[in-house]
Amino acid sequence: MKRKVDVSLLGHRFTVKTDRDEAFVRGLAAHVCRRVDEVRRTMKSSAPEAVALLAGLLIAEELFEERERAAGNRADVRRTTEAMIEKLSAALGDGVLDRLSEPQARGALRDDERDDEVALVAAPLSRQV
Repeated sequence: MKRKVDVSLLGHRFTVKTDRDEAFVRGLAAHVCRRVDEVRRTMKSSAPEAVALLAGLLIAEELFEERERAAGNRADVRRTTEAMIEKLSAALGDGVLDRLSEPQARGALRDDERDDEVALVAAPLSRQV
């Protein structure tokens, strides 16, 4: 169910339409405000647009770093799982795991392209004028 959440960023009021919880959207706005404040402290005489763009760049950096960490974690889980499968196969010794079809034995280990996407808000945000 779509709901409207009012937030204020850089002195501008926005109405956000979203399926997400109001607290979640307010948390997003608060995070953006914190990053904007950080940029403002280092760029005392910059235009609001420049401050907003640099804050956006910092937030994008956070997102990309988190994606890299997540990809590394998935690779670690994949290696650990494959090692466990090899150990189980060796311990069973009678080819029990080999009799499983490939999709059953290794299907969970394939990359899902959507794993690399990070959705901060389930539904698109829109600014009402």
